[in-house]
Amino acid sequence: MPDHKLDDIDRRIVHALQADGRMGIQDLAGKAGISPITWAAASGPAAAGASS
Repeated sequence: MPDHKLDDIDRRIVHALQADGRMGIQDLAGKAGISPITWAAASGPAAAGASS
């Protein structure tokens, strides 16, 4: 099994989701310290609203 390391943003995302697993992307991005646009770009075209 590969060894995956979490960076600071990953840890903030995990912590925020543990506190409230139903929060929206904008709130989650804010808690992680990134913009919603950066979140969408990092998540790929489907997260940005592109249809497949």
